[in-house]
Amino acid sequence: MTTVLPTVLPDALGDAAREFIAGTHDLLIGSERVQAADGRTFLTLDPASGREIATVPQGGAEDV
Repeated sequence: MTTVLPTVLPDALGDAAREFIAGTHDLLIGSERVQAADGRTFLTLDPASGREIATVPQGGAEDV
């Protein structure tokens, strides 16, 4: 079981990266950005710290 700690971003992370992480994330299907058809999401974790980076849509069979 992985413990998800509050997001703590490295000081060296640039403004553009911080803005991207703070925004909403979509799947890119064709040329459109959309949420997963079934609405599922998952946490993306920093493998070095186990901390949450962002929540992203989980593409499924309907999205493919």
